[in-house]
Amino acid sequence: MNRITTSLLFTMLFCLTSISAFALGSVDGVYQIGNADELLAFAQIVNTGGNDAKAVLTADIDMSGKTWTPIGDDDHRFVGTFDGQYHMIDHLVFEGTDKVGIFGVVSGGCVIKNLTAGPNNVIKGNSMVGGIVGCSAGSEWVTLENVGHEGYVEGTGNNCCAFFGVVMNGGPATRIINCYNTGNIKAGGESAIITGWFGGHGSVEVKGFWNTGEILAGGDNDNKALWRNNSGITKERIFNINNDNGATVIADGDLASGKLAFQLNGNADAGAWRQNLEGSNKDGQPTFNPAHALVYANGALLCDAITPKEGTEVTFSNHEGSTIDDHNYVGGFCSVCRKMQDNFCEVVDGFYIINDGDQLNWFAYKVNQGEGEANGKLTADIDMTDKAWTPIGQDGKDFKGHFDGQGHRIMNLVTNGDKNNQALFGQAVGGAIIENVIIDQSCIIQGNAFTAGILGHVWGDGVIIRNCGNEAEINGTAQNAAGILGCSEKIVHISNCYNTGNINGLRENAGICAWMGSNNSTIKNCYSTGIIADGPGLWRNDGVKGENMYQMDGDQGTAFSSEQMQNGELAYLLNGKQSAEVTWYQAIGTDDHPLPFGTAVVYANGDLKCDGITPVAGSSLTYSNAEGGNVAAHSWNGKGFCLECHTVQPDYLSPVDGWYELGHADHLNWFAYYVTKYDQHVDACLTADIDMNLIEDFPGIGDATHPYGGTFDGQGHVVKNLIIDMPDEASVGFFRVITAGADIANFTIDNSCSIRGKNFVGAFVGQCVGNGGVILEQLGNEAVVTSTAQNAGALIGCNTSGDILLNVVNCYNAGDITSGWEAGGLSGWLGNDAVVTNCYNMGMVTNGESFARGNNIQISNCFDPVTDWPALPVSPIEDFTNGVIYQKLADAAPGIWFLSAETEGHPVLYNTGISTGIEAIPTIDLLQNDAPIYDLQGHKVSSKTMRKGIYVKNGKKFVVK
Repeated sequence: MNRITTSLLFTMLFCLTSISAFALGSVDGVYQIGNADELLAFAQIVNTGGNDAKAVLTADIDMSGKTWTPIGDDDHRFVGTFDGQYHMIDHLVFEGTDKVGIFGVVSGGCVIKNLTAGPNNVIKGNSMVGGIVGCSAGSEWVTLENVGHEGYVEGTGNNCCAFFGVVMNGGPATRIINCYNTGNIKAGGESAIITGWFGGHGSVEVKGFWNTGEILAGGDNDNKALWRNNSGITKERIFNINNDNGATVIADGDLASGKLAFQLNGNADAGAWRQNLEGSNKDGQPTFNPAHALVYANGALLCDAITPKEGTEVTFSNHEGSTIDDHNYVGGFCSVCRKMQDNFCEVVDGFYIINDGDQLNWFAYKVNQGEGEANGKLTADIDMTDKAWTPIGQDGKDFKGHFDGQGHRIMNLVTNGDKNNQALFGQAVGGAIIENVIIDQSCIIQGNAFTAGILGHVWGDGVIIRNCGNEAEINGTAQNAAGILGCSEKIVHISNCYNTGNINGLRENAGICAWMGSNNSTIKNCYSTGIIADGPGLWRNDGVKGENMYQMDGDQGTAFSSEQMQNGELAYLLNGKQSAEVTWYQAIGTDDHPLPFGTAVVYANGDLKCDGITPVAGSSLTYSNAEGGNVAAHSWNGKGFCLECHTVQPDYLSPVDGWYELGHADHLNWFAYYVTKYDQHVDACLTADIDMNLIEDFPGIGDATHPYGGTFDGQGHVVKNLIIDMPDEASVGFFRVITAGADIANFTIDNSCSIRGKNFVGAFVGQCVGNGGVILEQLGNEAVVTSTAQNAGALIGCNTSGDILLNVVNCYNAGDITSGWEAGGLSGWLGNDAVVTNCYNMGMVTNGESFARGNNIQISNCFDPVTDWPALPVSPIEDFTNGVIYQKLADAAPGIWFLSAETEGHPVLYNTGISTGIEAIPTIDLLQNDAPIYDLQGHKVSSKTMRKGIYVKNGKKFVVK
């Protein structure tokens, strides 16, 4: 019996070690895979840590009889490149649980190309089952290019598909270029051909795709949907057995004739798709293998290059043989095939110049074909009489450029009453700027849901609408009708806009914006006079605090009368009660209401207090287009503010070599107001420790409208007694909101401080927005941080931008972090791909992740007593106070870290003088030197009984590990 057992164990050991020891060859760092065993070996390389490996197939791979493990798992997401070199993996039969396929889990950076999954493959599992990829998670881009799937996929649960079982919410953006499927899918539910869910944080591109496979069970849309979740998808040249997801239907005979290959190439004889139509090696369907022949349309063809002229027919071959008519362009489009005319609009300084209705239609079509970054500029009022209108920016082809109306009007525009998102612009995402344009009262704006004058729907953070007006009546048959913006799902910023049209919708309507999405949206300096059906007046979302907002007979904002609107008072109020730097103009006696552009400045006449609006005793106040007012001078209080009106003094401090030097609490308090009022990118430094004991209601630096983007260097100082208590406010911290370019470094917020807010609460930073890089370096928090709702953290409450990359170096948290949900020691959400180096958390975290929360955090030499990740194993809590963690931090960053002078003190970043004296003294040195040894409490100890910790010998501190 023992002999049999020994023999069996030896056989098992041999099998296991033979696989792990398999030598997979590489050329220039790229693994060469020519058979099934080499493919198995590559999977093991990825799944044991080499998840960024690159590989190519050098032959077709037959997996008959092989036991498969998918490439990539939750701990080792595949982010490398796999090039099939136009080979096939076939006879791969696998049955697993979740997140299975040829590839199990992939993440940003992954590229799979030039590969076919053969017709004899069978992939089975529970949920998130893919013929190619089970699950895509993480950030950045995942690309499938020239990938075919011909096998069978089956799952007992949800999200079972040919290409991706699922792309996780917040996961990578996805490209599927020149791919096809002929295999069938069977699942429990929520499944489709390409993916059961496109949840990527960025965009999705599907271009040059065809499918003849079917969903046998468990799909959506009559079991033939190509994908689930249409949001944010750019699609071109999509062909299917039916028209789901807007696909062109594949007619009988199109596969074999060559017509589909020609259409996949955009009705052109050049492109990725090929098909041998002649000789003994004919193809029955299109292929992306470049060894095969291009397809040509033959015949006398119209200008679309595929439609035969009357009385003739078109055929397809591998040889040129056609005549094609020229296009007949009228108003920017071919009158025969509707092809868009190139260069119909002149380009000046990166903007398409638009001076009539045809050019506006041309610009809209260009954006709606996928050129969302296009910029446009009006040079005249635009009359859209008798011109059909499709709003600029459509589903998956959102507008993200810059449109400047230059003060002009759109007249006689008529929208489609049966569709959603009807407006001048249909849909927009982050980066879009729409400004300086008016929708005239001659326009007929009608639609279903999300109907508005300027923009129907916002889908990405950071859209800006400013200096716009709507004078047309808005009529929606569903929810969210508004004068300016129908609905925002994300952060949007609206300023200096107006509405004078009546707003009619089924429910949830508003004069300016019917839903503002994120609480971090902003709306300011706007007014509305229209009658609103079923709405509060100006905007919806009580979490957004409007600034300087006005409504006639107002339910929301400050009420004003018709007289105030006509006599200039409203314009003056909208300009902040001053006439020096204005946005609103009005020719009094000519203009019925203020306009957000023009030349006629409104002045207040009379003897006024320093606030610019309040008349002094015995004086009256009038308004005109000529200066005639006498405004009293401010009385500065010596701390940077006016005693009378509390406005911030712009010259209270002067920069030294470009830096504002902040030496006490009054300086810091002034700086916070200065940033918001005057310059959000100014640089500053602390020149001393700052005690905030006498400062009440410190506002925090930066806000949603003016996010801080400068450099702030604490120069090793400590902030004390800072109390921020805003339990009903979002984005709360020393810095409320920061943006790309911010570099915050070198100070500590000590344990005499506390910070409380509603959501996005951080000791240092409440919220991060924008696009680019942010540096947080040498920052230490010891304060208590509390959010009554979500996202609390020591360094940053929440990075709400998917496009901000945080670089966090030499930082720590020792304070308690509490949140209603989604707290983190260093951050409640670091965003995507944050780099965190040489940091630690030892504070108690309630309702969240001890170290930090984020997506695909890149961690190096970091420590936490609770979190246990592959790159962040648990550290014993005593190591934070006995010198062990200190030594590891100090070794990585000499001269940066110190030890707290307190008993059992943790590593700190302010200079305590306890640093360079810490040495790891070998035991033999302790025995050879008879000098006494003391612990930090001054007790003499024996070298034979010392535990791990910090001790003193010969006047030097040393650590025992």
